[in-house]
Amino acid sequence: TTTTTTTTTEQRRNNVKWIAHEGIREELGTLKCNKRRPLSETASQFPTVDYARLPQVEEDVLWNAHAIRTSDENGGVPARESTEDMSRRAYDFLTEFVYRRSEREIAVVGHSAWLLAMTGAVLDWEDDGDDGSLMVKSMFGQAELRSLELVFSER
Repeated sequence: TTTTTTTTTEQRRNNVKWIAHEGIREELGTLKCNKRRPLSETASQFPTVDYARLPQVEEDVLWNAHAIRTSDENGGVPARESTEDMSRRAYDFLTEFVYRRSEREIAVVGHSAWLLAMTGAVLDWEDDGDDGSLMVKSMFGQAELRSLELVFSER
């Protein structure tokens, strides 16, 4: 995700804060390509990104904890992370990070399963009769951009 983001937005990066967040990552589990590389390797390749919100250890602690928690019940292979668990991460990201940011515009870059968990299970969309709410709750395409305005309210 970091490679794609920095490559495709290279010319528009002036004065933009790049922040890596542990909550925005593809689903944990069966696909090892979704496991984070060692932090020092990633930080060396992408020195302009702020990694302060990631665990400051080399190994992928979130992935490892999920693998330990789910491997026994799945024959030694980590189970695929559920939409419910991804939705919890998306909710925490929105309420504990985005909500507290001072910026008025934030680009959230992630993979389709996580983005679908956020838009389809966490966000509450008003159905105004057009196809907007259906579009928002559908699977994201590769390199697709969607613009959303979020309004946080107390419930």
